[in-house]
Amino acid sequence: MSRDNVISFDQNLSGARRRTADAKVQELVIACRSHVAETLPRLLQELFEHVDDELYQLADKSGSDVLQTRDFEAMRELRKLRDSIEQTFLKNQLSQYESFWLHPQPPPAASDEREPVAVADDELSLVEDEELEENLAVGGMVSKAENRYHRELFALNMRFAQLAGIPDLTTRQNPLGPFNLVEGFRTAMRQWAGDVGVRLVVFKQFDRYVMGYVGGLYDDLNDTLVAAGILPKIVQRVRRNPVAPSVQRARQD
Repeated sequence: MSRDNVISFDQNLSGARRRTADAKVQELVIACRSHVAETLPRLLQELFEHVDDELYQLADKSGSDVLQTRDFEAMRELRKLRDSIEQTFLKNQLSQYESFWLHPQPPPAASDEREPVAVADDELSLVEDEELEENLAVGGMVSKAENRYHRELFALNMRFAQLAGIPDLTTRQNPLGPFNLVEGFRTAMRQWAGDVGVRLVVFKQFDRYVMGYVGGLYDDLNDTLVAAGILPKIVQRVRRNPVAPSVQRARQD
């Protein structure tokens, strides 16, 4: 099953060897899932703690009563929805991850499907402008993370493809890639129909405290697969990505 310390999951393997290979794949898929299930909630913890602080500071420094009221109301509403947003995000990401392995083929890139919203003609332009602002913010986050972690993602894509028995996997198709993480958070945030200005503040914090530290998750996943002999010769970065403080504290505990 193994050659040059590289595990090969040949579809032509038969009997006990095939079952052994399948068991190894399942073991590694579960191990990677554990990293995801442990890391993402802690990154969201960092996010919402700083969102709360950021909105309070914005309200406190605002020279406008309207903006101050907006920020305080948004802060209260997001506190109420925090658990629901976190659970929705985590549930969807794990479900997407599991679906990928149940159907070992490159999944279609996540789409930004929205239910039709009935608006008056004079409101249509405003809706389109807000949608454009959000699209730009989301697109910027994705591009920034894909560029920042391109080495880690290249290695992870190849290793996931090897495990799944498919010829190739792009970063956009990776269930844990930046595109799917950002779009997953965007979907979870739709539970709150708040002001676009505040939504952009939340996305900015997501970029900083989730996408800024997700490289540590990619490192952990690659390390797990390398230790199991999955394409260990792919060159990795010598420098490690930073690990979120909440993740560090959890590991120390």
